[in-house]
Amino acid sequence: MASVLSQNYPNLEYIIIDGGSTDGTLDIIHQYESQISYWVSEPDKGISDAFNKGIAKATGVIIGILNADDWYEPNTFHLVAGNCQNGDVLHGKIQYWRTNQKDYLAEGNHGLLSKEMTIHHPTVFVKKTVYDRFGTFKVDFRYAMDYEMLLRFVLRGAHFYYVPEVLANMSFAGTSDRNWDKAIKESKNAKLENGLAKLETEVYYWKQLSRTFIARKLKESGLEGILGFYRKHFAMLRKTKK
Repeated sequence: MASVLSQNYPNLEYIIIDGGSTDGTLDIIHQYESQISYWVSEPDKGISDAFNKGIAKATGVIIGILNADDWYEPNTFHLVAGNCQNGDVLHGKIQYWRTNQKDYLAEGNHGLLSKEMTIHHPTVFVKKTVYDRFGTFKVDFRYAMDYEMLLRFVLRGAHFYYVPEVLANMSFAGTSDRNWDKAIKESKNAKLENGLAKLETEVYYWKQLSRTFIARKLKESGLEGILGFYRKHFAMLRKTKK
């Protein structure tokens, strides 16, 4: 919340969708209620449903979505507004964190979305007209809902624009990080539902599954040097230790 409210951006509509938290979240919301345009706390049908509720309430030209453990850089809104005329969907770099320390910095590349999720959802800003034309998040996707939606957008002709700056920060151990294998399987389903070739999709699924499994095992074994070398020289997206 602090990363949103401290943006010093004059035309901000701040919407909070809470799934019925009982951990003190509502007490924090009440503290900042005068700076929030709309908020609700009620049960939902999952993350996609919560995202869609926020989109439905939004009245602005462009919408960014941020999960509870993620945060924006101080100048993110000004960077996005300054580039708003360049595309329908904007995205940028993301700084990943692990146990309150910087882990690695990752770039984005929407040109590779037909392969896998190569942009970072906390950095994504979508014009409201794109949601109106191509739809919102599919509630039957629980782990790769952002990939399915963005793949749908790019295949249907939405214009993507990359802002080469850090726009957001993200902590590990989110839903998709804990359920990485389920997220990869849903990514395969997203490709099939959006008409990509079945055989190529199946082959890439097993490649991605194996690659991610090996990378996680290297991380767990403390072999940071090998993992860092791979990220720098062979990963689909450029990732650098920060």
